[in-house]
Amino acid sequence: MLPHHCILCGALCTGRDLCAGCARDLPWIRDACRRCATPLPALSLDPGECGPCLRRPPPQSATVAAFAYAFPVDRLLLKLKFGNSLPPGRVLGELLAIAVRSTAPTLECPEAIVPVPLHPKRLRERGYNQALELARPVARALRIPVLRACRRTRNTPPQSTLAGPERRRNLKDAFVAEPQVAGLHLAVVDDVYTTGNTIAAVTRALYRAGAASVVAWCVARA
Repeated sequence: MLPHHCILCGALCTGRDLCAGCARDLPWIRDACRRCATPLPALSLDPGECGPCLRRPPPQSATVAAFAYAFPVDRLLLKLKFGNSLPPGRVLGELLAIAVRSTAPTLECPEAIVPVPLHPKRLRERGYNQALELARPVARALRIPVLRACRRTRNTPPQSTLAGPERRRNLKDAFVAEPQVAGLHLAVVDDVYTTGNTIAAVTRALYRAGAASVVAWCVARA
């Protein structure tokens, strides 16, 4: 078996392409809003929901984010998304599975994982869907299937280039889910949860197609 090298420091390691020291230094989220994964002060064992979610809850019933969007996770996600580098997707997906297990041990495991889709034009340009590359190791670790049952029907501008109201309008009716999701409990997987508009748009598409419930699993929370 070939030795693994840490994708952050280059040291030899075993098990995955991340050494134990670098894994300990990652910006793990410990206490967060159960609905949108916003980090919260560790005031109790059950921090519950943040104020914005209590006032206007997002459509997904829960969100798990493994890390704050900070160094070095932000650099790894940029390498995955724009650097044509797949190893960060495998490592971050495995770590996301650990976060799901530890953050939501009492929740019923979804029946399938739905990665946030790319528009076909964007997929041709990049060559792969980063959300799918993250979803695959999560699915292997949790032993549930990946269901590619949602399509992006409009090639919208990147969310990162838009302001808040524009982000919501940008994704209106941008996703369509397949009838096969009807009656299923699903987890939507994406790389970064920022405003939550992308997750919300996919979640609503899944509900329109008859999904029974939807949770969100993201590598990082901005």
